[in-house]
Amino acid sequence: MNKTSGKKEIITILALCALIAVLTAGVIGIFGYLDKMVPESAKWSYEASGSAQSAGPSAGASASSQPEADAPRFCPSCGKELHEGFQWGQFCPYCGQKVE
Repeated sequence: MNKTSGKKEIITILALCALIAVLTAGVIGIFGYLDKMVPESAKWSYEASGSAQSAGPSAGASASSQPEADAPRFCPSCGKELHEGFQWGQFCPYCGQKVE
């Protein structure tokens, strides 16, 4: 009886390992398929824009239509320099005050 339960355990372990392998291959296949379906113009382009905030044509068009002079460069509360993508209405990362 102990011999058959040992075989069942081994078969169960092998079946679970095979299930993990099949599921992993399925997830990799799905992401590979989705990568092919997304057009290049809609993918995030950190290298081309130089900043992490602009992503794709819609964000790039709105960022280029606004002049950079409108964005605050220094926090009015603490006086520290704000990062490049900072916009009005956000909170200062240094002092936590809302920049309006």
